[in-house]
Amino acid sequence: MWHTAWAVNTFFRRRGHHHDELAVWQAAVDIADHLPHPGAGITARQLLGLAHANLGRHKQSLGHLCRALALAEQRHDLVQQANPTTSCPGRDSEMLTVSPVGPPPLARGEPSR
Repeated sequence: MWHTAWAVNTFFRRRGHHHDELAVWQAAVDIADHLPHPGAGITARQLLGLAHANLGRHKQSLGHLCRALALAEQRHDLVQQANPTTSCPGRDSEMLTVSPVGPPPLARGEPSR
């Protein structure tokens, strides 16, 4: 599902369909949390946070972005920790809203997509 959300994300954002963007990223987070690849959950949560921000729901946005950062820290994933969408006030000097450019990298030993 999170691949589907990724595929339609730009369409929804450019067309201003922010509620649809939010709905697909919420579904992607729900599914990604049950996948064996934790990077998918981090990315999905980052983009769910950005979808909330696009609707002006900043408190919910920050909650998801902070959770994504916490998950990246638990995994010792420095790439996701450095991702500007994984920001958490009080821990970073500023918050940036830059979308990632692709799906999360494959874990070592994971089959290619």
